[in-house]
Amino acid sequence: MNDLAIAFLERWIEENVTPVPAGKLVAEAERLAAACIRDAAEEDITEDDLTEIAIEDSDGDDLAAYMVKALEKAELEELDDLTGEDEEADT
Repeated sequence: MNDLAIAFLERWIEENVTPVPAGKLVAEAERLAAACIRDAAEEDITEDDLTEIAIEDSDGDDLAAYMVKALEKAELEELDDLTGEDEEADT
């Protein structure tokens, strides 16, 4: 697997993925996938590279499925931040 593509995707998700209402999850995932592919092309990373990572890491079949997982994770992290659960786990 392409290490450059992995690093790009991790950075891109951190910078671009934020929680959305559940009813907009799929549409937002598709929008994010398309934007990620465009941005990756600027760094000579192919859609195939991103899709390979997505399939291996998300048990899905494309980058949009991977983005759904990233959006769900962002939602959980936001809930943890709001409830302070991470802080409680550290004490």
